[in-house]
Amino acid sequence: MEQEWEQIKSAITESANKVIRTQSKKQRNEWWDEDCQLTIRRKNEARRKWLQHRTRASNECYHKKRNEGNRMCATKKKEWINKTIRQIAENHKRNEPRKFFNEIKHLRQQNTGLPHICKDGNNTVIT
Repeated sequence: MEQEWEQIKSAITESANKVIRTQSKKQRNEWWDEDCQLTIRRKNEARRKWLQHRTRASNECYHKKRNEGNRMCATKKKEWINKTIRQIAENHKRNEPRKFFNEIKHLRQQNTGLPHICKDGNNTVIT
């Protein structure tokens, strides 16, 4: 009975993979990388230890890891936003409106808070 079930199950999954094909998950945050994932994993482990053993040392360790993780993710996101803004400015300078507006649309969909930027008379950026 088990052998027949395994054969039926494998036949169904193989045919489904051929016909439907699996879709890979689209990464929502382009700035998220292995470094961010590693620091957040360390933070979560420190939090579990703190919840199990409520000591002052485990609390300090958790807060240290939490600050480290938040700082890492914030800097990665800020670098990504700055890189994207530079790319948008470059597309504008090259007179490529389609790429320019697509990048702006993509940033709006990401729901990122863009920094307020102004330029003075000499075309230098004032933040």
